[in-house]
Amino acid sequence: MVHFRVTLLLIFISQNAFSQIKTDIFGEKIIFSKVDEIQYAIHPLNKDKKTIFLIEGSVPFSSYYNYNDTVYYTGPKEIMKLSTVFNLIVLGKPGIPILIDYEFLNKDYVYKDSTGKIPAEFLQNDNVAFYTKSYNEIINKISYEYGLDDIYIFGHSQGSRIAANLALNNKNIKGVILSSVDPLGRIASVIDKDYSNFEKKDKTEYLQSIVQNGSNSIDSTFMSSTYYSWQSFSYPLIITLSKIEIPILMIYGTQDTNCPNCYVYGYLDNYIPNLKSLSYDGYDHNFIDKKGIKHWDGVIKDIIYWIKEK
Repeated sequence: MVHFRVTLLLIFISQNAFSQIKTDIFGEKIIFSKVDEIQYAIHPLNKDKKTIFLIEGSVPFSSYYNYNDTVYYTGPKEIMKLSTVFNLIVLGKPGIPILIDYEFLNKDYVYKDSTGKIPAEFLQNDNVAFYTKSYNEIINKISYEYGLDDIYIFGHSQGSRIAANLALNNKNIKGVILSSVDPLGRIASVIDKDYSNFEKKDKTEYLQSIVQNGSNSIDSTFMSSTYYSWQSFSYPLIITLSKIEIPILMIYGTQDTNCPNCYVYGYLDNYIPNLKSLSYDGYDHNFIDKKGIKHWDGVIKDIIYWIKEK
């Protein structure tokens, strides 16, 4: 098995001039590579294991940083426990390096170019259509080159919207995990969260105009996203869920203000038999309770259990 993995590693690197290998805090070798505009990270693979492709949320941040020749994950460290049980591949974002040096890591984790701005390449490609096409290519490429055939997609927040589209369009995927995503889409989550506080409905009409406009100009944005990005992520997830035939695990916190309609999942599995929902009482968008305590550890355990029983 060791010779098999080394051979695949050498073949992969020889085919991709952008590949580089770094060591994480556990001494494991991670391959950082690229297909077109998307960079991604491959944790050590074993073709006899199930495989998870991770799609993170909307913030344009680098998933890893390098400090003293050691690579660290910038997200919740508990997520990396998935790599001890399954094969794990983390998918990056267009125009955003997936690995940066610690000295370039901003306090808010948002990646900005030398001019202090979010890269135009990210803004113009931050939409469902682009991600679906690009991630499909990467999933198919890695699955073929490494002989992986038991594949799951795990998306968080905006990443869940993309993961659902992939589950609908890629026959190699056996199951999908969706986390902290509103069933009515991004624009609905903004409207529903504040609708009762609107003195006038002008803001609602303005938000609706963003969706209808669909402009992809980086000079015309709302909350750091182009109108086209808002339009693509505002397509109601519930419509896509009704069309997916593979197993779906939906997880969410009951105090997630970014997902005001998440309560719908509590009874949606009565109508979508292949969907299982898990709610976490008192947790927010990132599974943090009111005391500021993170609970990703329990969430990851539930995900591992769900995948293992498939």
